Amino acid sequence: MKKVLNCISIIMFFAVTAMIGVSTVFFQHGKPFKKALEQHGNVRQAAEDYAVSNFPFKANWESLCARSAELTGMRQFRSVYHDKERDMLVDVFSDYDKSRRDKNVADINAFYKKYKGASMYIMLAPTASGIYRSELPDSAGAIDQQKLIDDIYFDIDEAVNPLDVFSALYSARDSYIYFRTDPYWTQAGAYEAYSAAIGKMGSAPYTLANYDMDYSHIYYRGELSAKSGVRRVREDTITAYRCKYGSYVKSVKMLRDKQTYSKTSLYNSAGLNSADKYSYYLGASNFKCTRVVTTGKDLPKLLIIKSDYANSMIPFLAPHYSEITLVDPGMLEEGEKLEDFADPADYDQVLFLYDVQTFCETDEFDNLD
Repeated sequence: MKKVLNCISIIMFFAVTAMIGVSTVFFQHGKPFKKALEQHGNVRQAAEDYAVSNFPFKANWESLCARSAELTGMRQFRSVYHDKERDMLVDVFSDYDKSRRDKNVADINAFYKKYKGASMYIMLAPTASGIYRSELPDSAGAIDQQKLIDDIYFDIDEAVNPLDVFSALYSARDSYIYFRTDPYWTQAGAYEAYSAAIGKMGSAPYTLANYDMDYSHIYYRGELSAKSGVRRVREDTITAYRCKYGSYVKSVKMLRDKQTYSKTSLYNSAGLNSADKYSYYLGASNFKCTRVVTTGKDLPKLLIIKSDYANSMIPFLAPHYSEITLVDPGMLEEGEKLEDFADPADYDQVLFLYDVQTFCETDEFDNLD
């Protein structure tokens, strides 16, 4: 009798879930479903896509599935590995297109030959799976990022100065240098990279005593938690490092589409209330160009061609420059080029700042020239 009741309960659960799913797809949120229909061109594919994205209790269902899988010993979910010892989720960088990597190296070399006037640098930041690779199982397939970064630096024109930050981050690996549930370094991690790199760029690093620590008291679980379904990880926190000495920020202007947004801080308080908490650093990731002007009139000007990893490092770089302009080639539209927003010839230094995974995967360097 007990088995019969269990079977009935299971059937009723899936029947109710199916009915809610059908009603969600066909009787609610008509515009999103219509958009999916326009994208896929037929009802079946549109219904599948929409149902997956809007499945009732989707987050709870994924969490339950991940928890059940962990009870059987499973630790990797899609590309995300649950490191229980460090209590963090690691997005495993396991593969890339070598021809794309080589193309990006060639684009940077061509860029240098065109703009030899400015001192050029490249910083490739390792992701968490590079720093903690020795602690991941071989089955995760994590790439040796230190070797990959060294190989890229070797292939890039020797006049483009490589900035090695792997060693500094590895030495600090027991600190909170990467978010536990987001695929970025924390601002503490960005500081370690800044300290290792700024001397090679002609300045002495400020010690942590030069910064006031502003704790937001915001606790959250980020992109990797949502991607894997794993919730049993300690929440992340957001911290701001505010410069006490040196030059100060006068203005920050950010361009998106054809509209310019102005503010006076490198921190975006609205980001704390958004789903993307990392947007607290500098702003959302969909700005084409950001120009930071400081009070240091006689200091050099820096152009950064960047991925999102750059955002949390700007508060450390700002005291050393009179102006920092950041351009995200991935946000440029068809027909737009770097020079439409910043002429490299106008800057004393140019820095390519990317995490190594994005560098190897992106095709956005096509927009440099």
